[in-house]
Amino acid sequence: MLLTAGSELPVMYFLDKPPSDIRTSTLPTTAKEVLLARVRLLGTAAGLGGRIPPGGRGNDSLRERLAVSLRVLEVQSGNASVDSVFDATFGVTDQTHSLIPVPRTKSELERDYFVVVYADDGGHWHLAGFPMSEAEYRSWEEKFWNDERERLGIRP
Repeated sequence: MLLTAGSELPVMYFLDKPPSDIRTSTLPTTAKEVLLARVRLLGTAAGLGGRIPPGGRGNDSLRERLAVSLRVLEVQSGNASVDSVFDATFGVTDQTHSLIPVPRTKSELERDYFVVVYADDGGHWHLAGFPMSEAEYRSWEEKFWNDERERLGIRP
């Protein structure tokens, strides 16, 4: 199952184990310097600034507005050094889900993940996404909102 721009499938970027087939990802055919690595996030996803158009993403994609810093712990394939750090924005996102599943709690940020990253023609790094089921997305979304309510001290 190939994911493309405008896909309605939920997409995950941070995997618990290496992907069995990167051809199922959002990796574009124009990708350069593809890297499969075990990484640790150095903080949560952060905005890069700029204004999101009213009504959502429009032509100016949210994926280009969020970035994560990653430390390489192990290289599975590709060319990178262990302990190197780089920033990557999110590759193709689906257009029907409002949240991008990313690690954000203390326990999630203390774990290692497998990612596929690639460079574009300008040398900017992007994460390739992998399909997740609607049930997996809904479970993640429910946990996200529970964590937010707890963080804000809102009782259920």
